[in-house]
Amino acid sequence: MTRWTENQYQDYIVKRNSKAPGQPTIDDPPDSGRESRLQAKCELWLKERGFPYFHDRSRKKNKAGIPDLICFLPEGRVVVIELKAASGRMSKEQTQMLKMLKYLKHEVYEVRSYKHFTYIMTKED
Repeated sequence: MTRWTENQYQDYIVKRNSKAPGQPTIDDPPDSGRESRLQAKCELWLKERGFPYFHDRSRKKNKAGIPDLICFLPEGRVVVIELKAASGRMSKEQTQMLKMLKYLKHEVYEVRSYKHFTYIMTKED
C-alpha cells in the first residue's frame, strides 16, 4: 500500500468536494426511501412554483427509456431528469436515452436526492 503525500491528499480532497454542475457532492447522499416518494416531492416543488412538467404515468413498463420528468422552466429552459432511489439502477434503455439526449445538447440529469433536484432547478447558467 502506498501512502499519499500531504499535497496528494489535499488535491484528492479538493477534487472530491468540487461540485460539477448538476452533480451531487459527497455531502449530498441519496434520499432514503422509494423513488416514488422522491418523485412526489419533486412534482410538488414544480407545482408550487407553477412550472409545467411531463411525467408518463402509464403503468406499463417503459421500454423506450423515457426519463421520469421533463420540466419546463422560465426563459425556455427544459430540464430532463431520471429519478432513482438510493439503490436503483438505470436500465440499458434508460442509459441509452440519456446519452442520446445529452448528445443532442439537452440538459439531462440522474437525480437521487431532493437536495440535488432543487439545486438543478434553481441553478443559474
